[in-house]
Amino acid sequence: MVRPPDRLAPRTTARIDAHLRRTGAVMLCLDRPWPGSALRLEVTRRQWSGLGDGVSPAATDAATNSTELPNSIAALA
Repeated sequence: MVRPPDRLAPRTTARIDAHLRRTGAVMLCLDRPWPGSALRLEVTRRQWSGLGDGVSPAATDAATNSTELPNSIAALA
């Protein structure tokens, strides 16, 4: 997960893209799309289910608590 800078040299972008392709990795960007990205993942809402409000120390048992993040994936033109 990264937050791309406002300006990024094309050579740097190409090197990172090549590394991602070579390793089969996925990069998630915050706030702005990666130059040349083909898809966008957007969280449309967040829903908590489980004991407590989801932030207390008692609400750390993954078997009884979960956060659902419905999302949409869109191809960028």
